[in-house]
Amino acid sequence: MFCRWNGNVIKLSTRHRIECKTWNAEKQRCVVSKSKFCESTNAVCESTNRFLKELMEAIHSYVDSENFHETITTPSTAKEHIERQIESLVDAEEQNLIKLQQTPIEFFKEYVERKRIDIHTGRYIGERTKIHQRTVIHRLELFLVDTRLPNDFSTFTSKKFDAQFTEWCYFS
Repeated sequence: MFCRWNGNVIKLSTRHRIECKTWNAEKQRCVVSKSKFCESTNAVCESTNRFLKELMEAIHSYVDSENFHETITTPSTAKEHIERQIESLVDAEEQNLIKLQQTPIEFFKEYVERKRIDIHTGRYIGERTKIHQRTVIHRLELFLVDTRLPNDFSTFTSKKFDAQFTEWCYFS
């Protein structure tokens, strides 16, 4: 990616890899086209376009802030700031990807271990309650193993889940 700063060209890496044929140089964005590209290529293009939009918003926010002074800010200072923004956005993308790859059981375990406040009492969830929640999660794990169902969210959102789990509870 290239930026112009007071007549100077700043070269930056967004750390997004795209196919050259998807790049629209005029719009400075990736082309998303179901007729020209496959689904995975379009997904990469959409992700890159979203990233570029967020980066542009962050840069505009910086330029509009009180900390920015056009006459004082050098190209190297601008480059450092934009690189920090890119780093921040890349880290956020990686965290989101990790969350998307998380299994339901991992999610439930992490949720139980968090410090949470009971909305009814206004107090933290007690350890005895967490013990019961861990027992339920353990039973869910056994259910998945016994029934050979996948540990993904589609299993728990299936219309058949309630009946399957109830039957398993009564007969195992």
